[in-house]
Amino acid sequence: MKKIWVALIVGIFIISMLPEIIGENETAENTFIVKKFIETRKVIPIITEHGLQRAPGSKGKPGVNVVITYPTDGQTVSGTVTIEIDSNENPTIKIDGNVVGTGLTYIWDTTSYSGGSHTIEASAKGNTDVVVVTVNNNGGNTPPVVIITNPSNGATVSGTVSITVEATDAEDGTLIAYIYIDGSFVAHANSYNWDTTIYSNGGHTIYAEAIDSGGLTDSDSITVTVNNGGGNPVEKYALVIGISDYEGTGNDLQYCDDDAMDWKDFLQGEGYTVTILTDGQATANNIDAAVNNLLAYEDGNDFVVFTYSGHGAKYPGYGSCIISQDLYYMTHGWLEQKFDSSDSQHVYFAFDACLIGDFKGLVDNNKVGAFASNRRYSYDGDATMSNGVFTYYQMVGWDNQNFDNFEDDGNYAVQQMKNWARNYGLRVDPFVQDMYSGPMMP
Repeated sequence: MKKIWVALIVGIFIISMLPEIIGENETAENTFIVKKFIETRKVIPIITEHGLQRAPGSKGKPGVNVVITYPTDGQTVSGTVTIEIDSNENPTIKIDGNVVGTGLTYIWDTTSYSGGSHTIEASAKGNTDVVVVTVNNNGGNTPPVVIITNPSNGATVSGTVSITVEATDAEDGTLIAYIYIDGSFVAHANSYNWDTTIYSNGGHTIYAEAIDSGGLTDSDSITVTVNNGGGNPVEKYALVIGISDYEGTGNDLQYCDDDAMDWKDFLQGEGYTVTILTDGQATANNIDAAVNNLLAYEDGNDFVVFTYSGHGAKYPGYGSCIISQDLYYMTHGWLEQKFDSSDSQHVYFAFDACLIGDFKGLVDNNKVGAFASNRRYSYDGDATMSNGVFTYYQMVGWDNQNFDNFEDDGNYAVQQMKNWARNYGLRVDPFVQDMYSGPMMP
């Protein structure tokens, strides 16, 4: 009889815990979904301040990853080529089935191989990656030639300027150039319409680069002066990200894209130029490029806002991360390094995601941040909210409480989210970090 009572008590306890185990908390008429990311992969791609890294999954034995990153499959190579491998093991490297070395790099002298197709293989503990390349040393591979044909070096420009690039190669013909302004990538094209009005008056650098099929590169760089008159007016720029529809089906959320749309509408009403990335637009590459563009536009006079609503996670050794639609972890260190170069003295961050507290490292001088969580989870609201809970109360602060600054609005959302959680027996830890002198107006 005692065993029966013990089993009954254990059964009741497990049933009572089911909503939290599956990520939902239900009341009589409401269901609130925890924004908890479920990780099942053996290898996790992580974008850090040091570039892309791959780490083993946190459950079970660490996964083995082996990826040949250079040369790429189908590439034509010549001369001496460095084979590069991304792996968390010490892979064996083969060319045409013959072992030539071990490790993450191998210097390959292609001149000792015949022209034509050759197979490169890297393997470790049963995991293998293979690429097939074409060796062509007939006469050697000549590098491409890249010339910025407009504007001219030293020119003074204003308004919208057409940047044009000629990129040609003796073997490959016309190539497509990569165009950068002040070190930030803006286009993979041979022409780009540059709106100089969103850049500060003064000197700016245009850089173009192209790479041929043999891996050789050339580049050109010029400096121009932007002069749009009118001194240096205050401009307002915002990057707004919201991801509900993640790659696959196991991690979808409900209202994060709605959060982004509400932020866009609010900020546009305050005069901001808003870039918005939702769902499939919010890949890791697109997020990284959009952050670069945001920081290229702003200067010391301008107002800057960055908001994110979606999954957050913590990974040992990397801390808090946001998660792109294509499931790359993007670390707080990566974003902090980006904003280290910002000129603006008026920067606001808002994060509605789980386990996001380490991003408070973004908030140094002249910045404010509002965070839905520190070490706990955040929640999607119900249908009456149609937002993440934290974002919902931020919007209520603007719309119904008539706050005129980010600090008051954020502190209101923090208190209201705590009250909401208390009503449903949940634990949350939202907070505001304020390093701005006085109230920060939108």
